Amino acid sequence: MRIPRTLLLAVLVLAGLAIACGDDPVAPEPRQAYPLDLGAPDSLLAQLVAAYNNREIEPYLEILAPEFRFHFFPDFGLEPDPLTYSEDSLFTGNMFGIEDVVDIRLAMTWGAPVDTVWEGKAVKRLDLTSLLLDVELANNVTLRLVDQGQQFSFRP
Repeated sequence: MRIPRTLLLAVLVLAGLAIACGDDPVAPEPRQAYPLDLGAPDSLLAQLVAAYNNREIEPYLEILAPEFRFHFFPDFGLEPDPLTYSEDSLFTGNMFGIEDVVDIRLAMTWGAPVDTVWEGKAVKRLDLTSLLLDVELANNVTLRLVDQGQQFSFRP
């Protein structure tokens, strides 16, 4: 799966904040139900959105394979080593749990799945038509990321 660069940027920035925070956060009440059909690519993206909005790491991690690697887009400006499953789990979990993050709101829209090949493997690709991520901080600051044109690839 390829996560949009703006989403990763937010995760990395907030992970830095989370690592510095040693307080045990209180989990928010769930606001959204999780999709039932986790075998369909659009349900997986819906689960990603629900996990972000609920700030729950376990449902988020269910959509990633243990050998998951996040590769940065070449046009990101940097081409560091890919993030591993463990690194992404740590960064995202820290963002979900940090006390200074009051609320996270993620909204994405996408088209129908398309059969394609990515890195030599048959995958289903979903093209994002829009992404909006708001991360509301305790100091009345909201970080907002708006993006479009990203792609997610899911193997069978």
